[in-house]
Amino acid sequence: MIKKVTAALYIVATLIMVRTIWGLVNLGHSDATSVTMTEKSQPVTGWNQKDNKWYYLGSDRKRVTGWIRDGEKYYYLKDDGSMAVGKVEINNSTYEFDQSGALLCNYIKGDELLPNSILPSREKVEETAKYNWFDENGNTYFRVGKSVAVGSWNIDGDSYCFDKNGVMLKCVVFTSTYGVEYLYGSDGKCIQVYGNELMNEVPSGVMITKSDTDNQKVLLDDSNMMEISQLSSNGEIVKGKGIKATKDKTKMQAETKGKTLYCNPKQIIQLGNIKVSGTDTNNSSFPSLVIVSKSTDDSIAFAGVESSLKDGYLSELHPIILAYKPGNTTVTIDVNGTQTTFDIVVGQ
Repeated sequence: MIKKVTAALYIVATLIMVRTIWGLVNLGHSDATSVTMTEKSQPVTGWNQKDNKWYYLGSDRKRVTGWIRDGEKYYYLKDDGSMAVGKVEINNSTYEFDQSGALLCNYIKGDELLPNSILPSREKVEETAKYNWFDENGNTYFRVGKSVAVGSWNIDGDSYCFDKNGVMLKCVVFTSTYGVEYLYGSDGKCIQVYGNELMNEVPSGVMITKSDTDNQKVLLDDSNMMEISQLSSNGEIVKGKGIKATKDKTKMQAETKGKTLYCNPKQIIQLGNIKVSGTDTNNSSFPSLVIVSKSTDDSIAFAGVESSLKDGYLSELHPIILAYKPGNTTVTIDVNGTQTTFDIVVGQ
C-alpha cells in the first residue's frame, strides 16, 4: 500500500471557516447573554455543553473528534467528542491542557529558537550514524550528512520541523515566514488539525532512511517533470491557515515550456514525476535518500517536494510549487548530490 509522505501533506488548518459567537468563560463556553447552549432547544455549530462536558459541532452539526483550532488556541476532542482537560495520552504521547481545554505548548515564529535551544556538540554529531535520531542537552536532533536537519523535513513518511540549531519542535505551534501556522505534537510529528480546503506544509526536504545498499549514488529521470499534474488557482493566502484555493481542472492558468513553468500568484502547482533509481547492477537495490528542494527566491515561489513510499522505499517524487508574487526564480532539486533544475516565471 502506498503511503503518502508529504508535502501537501498534512492539512494543518484552522478549525472551521464559520465563526460562532461563543467564547471561553470560566472553564466553559457561553454566549454573549450568558445562556449556555444546553438551554437552547436546538444545537448549533460550534461549542456545545452537555452533562458538564464540552463538545464541538461541525457544519453538519455532528460532534467533531481529534484536534481543532479555535481562535489562537488548539484543543483536543476525545473519541466521544468531549473536550480534553489536564494531562491526556494521545497516540502514545502525553499532552497537557488547561482548564479551558487549551493546549499548553510553546509558540515560535520564523527563525526564532525554541526555549533552551542549543547546538549539538560536534562529538555527538560525529558519533551518530548518518540519517539517525539522537538526543543531547534534553533536545532531539536528526543527523543529515555532516550536520543536522534544520527547517521543515519529511522523514520516513512523517513531517517534522527543526529550529536553526537543529532542535526538533515538540508540542510547538510554529508560524512560518509567510504566516502559515503548524502544530507539532509531543513526538515532533506535524498534527493534522480539523479544517478543509487549506494547503498544508510543503517540506523542502525529504529523508528516506530505508536502504539495502551502501552505494548512495542515484540516477534521475526528469523527462516527465514539467508536466502539470495538478493545479489549484484563484487562491487566497490566509494568514495563520495556509493557501485556500479552488481546483482548476482546465489547467489554462499555468503552462510549461521546456524547463520553465509559467504561472500566476496564489497558485499551487504539482508537477510531474521524477524517477529515481539506484546505480547498483542489482536493480532491486535502493539507497537511503536525502531530497532537498531550493528556490533562489522563496518570496516569489516556494518549491517543495511530494513523495510516496511503497514498502518503505520511494515510489514517486513530485515538485510542488506555491507561487506568491510576480517575478522569476530557479528551483534546484538535489537527490543524494544528483541535481535537476527548472525555472519559474510568476506573472502579474
